[in-house]
Amino acid sequence: MPHMTLNDEFPLLRALGVLEGEKSVHDYIMAGIVNTTASSAYTLHTATIGEHTYHLRIVGLGDGCYFAWIDDQCQIVGTAFHRLEVGEESRLKSQMNLDLAKSA
Repeated sequence: MPHMTLNDEFPLLRALGVLEGEKSVHDYIMAGIVNTTASSAYTLHTATIGEHTYHLRIVGLGDGCYFAWIDDQCQIVGTAFHRLEVGEESRLKSQMNLDLAKSA
């Protein structure tokens, strides 16, 4: 079985020019491709977990840019991060399942 790449997990990245076979990408590389201002935000992927939808966004430009999962109320889920890696959607799902278990 071939190793998973970012393009496998997030198909939109292929259209944005992320190189085939990459397993991670820095925030400033993606921000330079899709954002035009420091207040720009671009949705790279949408994940549905249970009844909730989460959007993976690249926000900002240059030193101030970051990746973040945004929930239905437009709030950051967890913490912002600077390197997108294979398995990020699985980490989000694990965190959401853990949070649900804690609140039960």
